[in-house]
Amino acid sequence: MSVCINKTIISKTVRLISSDSKNLGLMSTTKALDMAMDEGLDLVQISDGDEPTCKILDYQKHVYEQKKLKKKNKKNTVENKELQFRPNTDVNDIERLIKKAQKFIDAGNNVKFIVRFKGREVTFNDNVIASFDKITKSLVLPKLYKISNDVTVKGNRMGLYVTRG
Repeated sequence: MSVCINKTIISKTVRLISSDSKNLGLMSTTKALDMAMDEGLDLVQISDGDEPTCKILDYQKHVYEQKKLKKKNKKNTVENKELQFRPNTDVNDIERLIKKAQKFIDAGNNVKFIVRFKGREVTFNDNVIASFDKITKSLVLPKLYKISNDVTVKGNRMGLYVTRG
C-alpha cells in the first residue's frame, strides 16, 4: 500500500484520529485536512476501506522514527560466525582464530569453530581434540565465554559452538 498524505487522499469521508490518539469519528476529508493544517501537521491515511482511517501527525517525523526502529531491530540480531580450520593447522594459526573469535563474540555474535576433514584425517583426530582443548582453555577459563554445545561431529566436520558468557 502506498501512503496517501494530505490532498492525495481520495475518499470523501474519513475516520479521523487526532494527533494525541483520540478517535474523532467520521468527517469529510476536507474538514480533516483543515484540522491537520491548523495544527501544522499532515493528514496520513493509515488503513484502507470504505471509510479509510486517517491520523493527524508529522509525516517526516513518523518516517524517521520508522527507519530508526527498523535500524534498531536490525542491530539487535545475533549472527553466527564460522571459523574453519584443518586438523593439521599450526598452533599460531589457532591462536589467531581465537583472537578473531574474541572480537566476534565481543561484538555480540556467536562463533562456531569448524574442523574440516579430508579422506582418512577423521581417524587421526588427536590434533583436533588438542586444538579444541586450547580453544576452550583460552576462551572459557577467563569466564567471559561459554561453550553452548559439546563437540559435534557431522560427516567430515567437527564443530565447537562458543557464545558470550
